[in-house]
Amino acid sequence: MAKPMRTTAALADGVERLLSLLDSLNEARWMREVDPWLSFNAQVQALLDDWDGQQQRCRQQLIARAALHGMVGQAEFPSAGAAGMYHEDQRQWYRHFLGELQQYVIGGAEERCLRVSVTVVEVLFLLRLFVEEGVIEVRQLKPVFKALSRYMATPHQERLSYESIRKKYSTAPGEARVKVSRLLERLLNRAKADLPNN
Repeated sequence: MAKPMRTTAALADGVERLLSLLDSLNEARWMREVDPWLSFNAQVQALLDDWDGQQQRCRQQLIARAALHGMVGQAEFPSAGAAGMYHEDQRQWYRHFLGELQQYVIGGAEERCLRVSVTVVEVLFLLRLFVEEGVIEVRQLKPVFKALSRYMATPHQERLSYESIRKKYSTAPGEARVKVSRLLERLLNRAKADLPNN
């Protein structure tokens, strides 16, 4: 059975841990140890080896799958039903493989740093208001859409696609506008109530 993929979130955590360790390598420690940088370098190398291992496992799976395709391609299917079953099996395998690869790249839902309680359309309508009013200054929306697809989850969608966000950005149904307007009114009332009296 294939070893489960760690996510790049684990890689990011490893880099942050090494950055913290780097800050702790002060002059006092340099005086005590012969060469603390040798140990530090080994830890960075171990992190990269783990990353290389993840990529190598992916390559090995694809090489094995290509060998399977090569063998099957030389044979004739006994029936259209058998051919259909084979092609559906391949579709499912690649869907699973790419799903794991996607999880490796962007992390699982539990690693999302931004979980909102409103719908994607409502978030995007708020984003449009902020962009058009100059609250958020962006030259291109593409990086914003990519960040939202990677790091945001909603009550109804754990995984958001870049294409879906891009297409929904320009549309704001009446219901979404009403809900966002009510939300902004509540926020305004909260701001007025919480302002100091001076």
